[in-house]
Amino acid sequence: MDNDENARGNYRRDYTNEPIRTGPTSSRPAQPQPVTEPVPEPVAEPQVNHPPEPEQEIELPGYKLPAPPTTHHGHKARKRSYRKYLSVFILLIACLAVGAGMAYYQTRKNSNHASNQSSGRFPASVTSQISTPLYYPVSLPAGYKVNNDFNVIKPGILYYSINDPSNNVYLVTIKPISVTSDPAAFEKNFTIPDVFSTDAGTATVGLIGSSLMASIHTKQNVWILVAPKSTEVLTQLETIAQAFQQSK
Repeated sequence: MDNDENARGNYRRDYTNEPIRTGPTSSRPAQPQPVTEPVPEPVAEPQVNHPPEPEQEIELPGYKLPAPPTTHHGHKARKRSYRKYLSVFILLIACLAVGAGMAYYQTRKNSNHASNQSSGRFPASVTSQISTPLYYPVSLPAGYKVNNDFNVIKPGILYYSINDPSNNVYLVTIKPISVTSDPAAFEKNFTIPDVFSTDAGTATVGLIGSSLMASIHTKQNVWILVAPKSTEVLTQLETIAQAFQQSK
């Protein structure tokens, strides 16, 4: 037995000193390997989320299920109603504000108009010579005209004239009240006078002898005398007497 093992060992090939072959061990040329194409993976179909089917209401005999509350639609309706009333309220406030503004503007306009009519009527050449208040007929009816014939005839005494629609002339004299110029004593000479109040003061209109005159005792102790050249103009004279207002 040992002899057989020795004999086989003598014929064994020693591969330790042989180079290592990296090529194929077979002398046959290498056969090309078949190319296998990758198999595409199956594409998953998109999932469609279907809405859940509504639950079927189960009706019981003799009983009807209540309808679901419409809170969402009710909220929208209340919101629309609130906006509607809010718009109406804002529009009402705007109309009231515009109306108040127009009323205020008209009041200021009328006030300024009346003020402008009674101020700045006399030239500086007149106002510089007179220290007492001056009076001017304001808002006379159509056809009346205040003539631009202002004249200081004496120190502190102003003279000018007015024409009515019939071109009757009225001479106006404005002067301060003094001991020698007292309207109360003068007015005792009127025959059945007509006495009335005006914006300027107390007016007395009537005849003194054969002359028609108007005497106005103002609140600022100024005396206004209006003397028409005709005795047939009592109504026109009273209209002029009513129109005097302080201008300076």
